[in-house]
Amino acid sequence: MVISQMHGGLQQTIEQCGHILLQKAKQQTKLKELLAYPIFIIGFLTLMVIGMKLYILPQIQTNSNNSSLDIFVHVITILTGLLILCGIVFVCYLRRKNEYQRAKILIKLPLLRKSYLYFYQFTILQGLGMQFSQGLDLQKICLNNQNFVDGSIQNVIASELLVCLKSGDSLQHVIENEALLPNELNLIFNIGNGGAEVGSDLLLLSELKYQATQAAIKKLINLVQPVLFGVIAVFILIAYLMILLPVYSMMKGMN
Repeated sequence: MVISQMHGGLQQTIEQCGHILLQKAKQQTKLKELLAYPIFIIGFLTLMVIGMKLYILPQIQTNSNNSSLDIFVHVITILTGLLILCGIVFVCYLRRKNEYQRAKILIKLPLLRKSYLYFYQFTILQGLGMQFSQGLDLQKICLNNQNFVDGSIQNVIASELLVCLKSGDSLQHVIENEALLPNELNLIFNIGNGGAEVGSDLLLLSELKYQATQAAIKKLINLVQPVLFGVIAVFILIAYLMILLPVYSMMKGMN
């Protein structure tokens, strides 16, 4: 938005932001729909397991030792607590980092890396494409982007590119070593087109990265229900074991 206000293309940027927000709202709605049923079942099974542990098992408990089941339940509980604690610690850790550092961490996360990587590349390419389309060269673009907040993605990458331009090094080396920059940039810069053509190519590439982002997010959403149903299967297994093991112990004692 800041780039479009400085160099034109504000209407296009607003339309793009509106499209992104619309897609985000649709994805959130779909995710809520997918989560509603499994979360209800998990909540119901959790209450059932707690009720069985507190009220039913003491009625059928024998003198036999059910320590194996207790250990299994305790391990599941501890692992769940550790996962939640690790999630909270990780979120707090991310909040202490600047935007660029957060991005470098997020693009390395299993399962989520492609979604974050494509989205960051989309935002970078869109900003570069809009500025090239207005007739700016790479050096002027980098000088402008240095005015962004220290530690922002645009600010850090602009500083890296400026160092390269001032020292006369190859841009290819910077692009290949910067994880947030797509390798397709080398091809676009090496073609040798004018600023407007480069801007058009970058905007087209940014649109492709946006589509890739949407596809990656859709794959993640489709994984949600299978994972939750796996959790439900674990709860059902615990419930069966809590009933069957004491009954089995009673029958074994009678024999």
